[in-house]
Amino acid sequence: MKDIILDSARWSTKDDVYDALFRAVGAPEWHGRNFDALRDSIAGGSINQVEVPYCLVIKNYDKISGEAKGMADDFIDLIHELAAEGCQVEVRAEVAGGARKRSRIQQSRLDEMEAEFKQSLIQVLKECATGRWGLFGQNDHLEEGRYLSWPVAEDLRRRAKQIHMLRLEFGQPNSLVERFLHYCSLRGANVPGEPELAKTFLDEI
Repeated sequence: MKDIILDSARWSTKDDVYDALFRAVGAPEWHGRNFDALRDSIAGGSINQVEVPYCLVIKNYDKISGEAKGMADDFIDLIHELAAEGCQVEVRAEVAGGARKRSRIQQSRLDEMEAEFKQSLIQVLKECATGRWGLFGQNDHLEEGRYLSWPVAEDLRRRAKQIHMLRLEFGQPNSLVERFLHYCSLRGANVPGEPELAKTFLDEI
């Protein structure tokens, strides 16, 4: 995956962020300056000259000032969301000297996401342990899978992948999330059914 370098040392306005990104990816002049437009051009493709896969490297993150600070943090969150949805794009922020930086907003949102994930996980595990299927996606590939749809469980898996991607960037995995994703990956004739897996997972927690 190629790196696309964005030097943010002089960013102070939202337009500074957009201008730097648009130059780097060869965006057309008519490209919208909003996150919906960014989502369409990065994930949808066929708009910018440079297409994914790529990693956006925001250098001198600690020197961003003014309204560009919040804009940059929101932009980083957007890229993480796209990555969690399967788009082949990554982002990392580096302070002067090259060290990686997690913004205050990123950390706050990650802490909140992990707290909500743990609370939801325990509730859903208890329901699954009583006999409900659909938490770990064991039958998603089968015709019967469509009758076992469980939106709450599907959202939990999506959030787990998003947290995994955020943690992966800084090399600090969340053990509970990683354990859940491991259970979601288990397949085969010798793998216990989802209710049994849920009971085992609850005992581990």
